[in-house]
Amino acid sequence: IDTRALTALIRGQPAAGAEWIRNSVAHAEAIQSPYNLAYANDLAAQYCATAAQRELALEHAASAAALATEHGFVVHEAAAAIVRGWAVRDVDVLRQGIVLYEGAGAYVATSLFRGLLIEVLLDLGQIATARAELATVLAFVERSGEERHLAELERDPGLRVRWGMKV
Repeated sequence: IDTRALTALIRGQPAAGAEWIRNSVAHAEAIQSPYNLAYANDLAAQYCATAAQRELALEHAASAAALATEHGFVVHEAAAAIVRGWAVRDVDVLRQGIVLYEGAGAYVATSLFRGLLIEVLLDLGQIATARAELATVLAFVERSGEERHLAELERDPGLRVRWGMKV
């Protein structure tokens, strides 16, 4: 995710973050590069998912997926599938996207993507599965040092209390 957009969102300035995202997509459209446009929409979808904007995330994911599928951009296709699965609360689509993403050797957004999966599992009342997924992603963070989305995984101490974990 564009770090300026995410920083603005985390600082409580979602309008500024959304502006960075809009500018990124507009720039990619202006240079008419399918790769950059798929990437910009992929990042926009991730940003919107982080901001809990399901409809907008779904729109950007659809745009990224169309270009990624057409041009063979596997990582962006996978990321779009993950966000789409989150937006429509489809665990199977989320898991398939994660397998495709990690199978392509991509791991930069693993903690975000698995966090989206945990959110959907919780929404569906699948607490034991969510707990197992949290253990998986925390082990990944520990092993890889990739802590970019660790705060999102730990932002709700009540979540860990509900799961019987120490806060």
